[in-house]
Amino acid sequence: MKKQFISAIVSILAAAFMMTGCGSTADSVKDTGAAADSSQAQVTTVSTAESSQAETTTTAKQPAQAVTTTQAQQKPSQTTAQTTTAATAKKAENRSASAKTGRISDSYKKYKELKLSGEEKDKITTTDFCYIESDKYVLLMEKDLVIPGDLKKNFDAIINSLEKYTGLSYCPDSYDYTKTIDFARSKYGFNPWEGMDYGKKIPIELIVDRKDEGLISCACNQFVTLELNAMYTDELWNSVPSYRDNTSWKRYSFIDYHSVAHELTHAITERSASLTKIMAEGSADYYAKKVLGDLIKVKGMTKDMKRSLEVSQMLKWDLPEKITAANAEKVFLRDYSEISSADRGAEYRLGSEFCDYLAKTHGKDFMKRYMDAIKADPQLRNESRPNEGYRKEIMQKHIGLFKKLFGEDVFTKFGRDYSKYELKVKL
Repeated sequence: MKKQFISAIVSILAAAFMMTGCGSTADSVKDTGAAADSSQAQVTTVSTAESSQAETTTTAKQPAQAVTTTQAQQKPSQTTAQTTTAATAKKAENRSASAKTGRISDSYKKYKELKLSGEEKDKITTTDFCYIESDKYVLLMEKDLVIPGDLKKNFDAIINSLEKYTGLSYCPDSYDYTKTIDFARSKYGFNPWEGMDYGKKIPIELIVDRKDEGLISCACNQFVTLELNAMYTDELWNSVPSYRDNTSWKRYSFIDYHSVAHELTHAITERSASLTKIMAEGSADYYAKKVLGDLIKVKGMTKDMKRSLEVSQMLKWDLPEKITAANAEKVFLRDYSEISSADRGAEYRLGSEFCDYLAKTHGKDFMKRYMDAIKADPQLRNESRPNEGYRKEIMQKHIGLFKKLFGEDVFTKFGRDYSKYELKVKL
């Protein structure tokens, strides 16, 4: 897991979240046994740099190149004074309306918006910062990423399914929408997305760990950061000695859509209310599996989804103690707050199994009922969970909500029949 890197990065992210009132972070589980892609499909290269861009950056810019596939064609630049003046006026007009219309491209012209074909085989290699806009999110990308043509379609399907399963909206009216945290500046030395008005959309940063710093996927109510090494170019991977020469640390041979669904679950739930550590990580793991299983079986989505689900189900975190009817409530009160970030995992497993128990014994709408109960309590609704965990007083109130909603014996029954509940999606 590269613990020496991950622990340091989690600490940095945790401090940033504390300052901005964000919710939980979530470690991305990497498949160290997955074979690296040795045969990349033919890739079409598209430059997303603006030829007139004069800003000095820490990342070398590539000269604009011709686009050779129709699905990635960009609109020609406007050159006349008349169209330039009109475009400037239109930009100012749309800037104030972007929060209502949600069209980021109306208010942001700094980098190119990629248009994808919807077909996995049609791949684009990014050579500069660029973005993909959807109805509910904007995907922010940097250079050295291989973007398959079905990426947007798959992200759309995941977030739509998450809303259906959780019963929660990606943009609840109760959430105070603000600019995303300036995470990019600490990585690049400047913010390539400055001036982009996200409105109610979820900003998703797809980042490259080109220095092998142990960057991980994480999420909160303000943004999502994804580190998916299967999308690195071969050139990038082979240029980093620690990647190229470490035979035990290889790239995924598939896009890790389980991590995508896991982190998007965090963003959706945290926009509604802050959860305990067990419920935050557990529900993210639970719904990621449910959503991928549904998309694979019902819509016949990609083989990458199937492979990422299979790998996620192979991993089973250890628990510090056996869960029984006598101690289940005490474990939830403890919330695993004393476990260091580098050794995390128990909350993922126990929380996912508890969600499976609630769904099977109290109905599929258990999460919506629980979230509504949190929002109805003024203290819980306004409590921003610190990264070291809730106070005992707050944890006791969460336990009280579970008992009120699902019965006074909800924890004893879960502990008594604990071995029955482990979500395994059959494909």
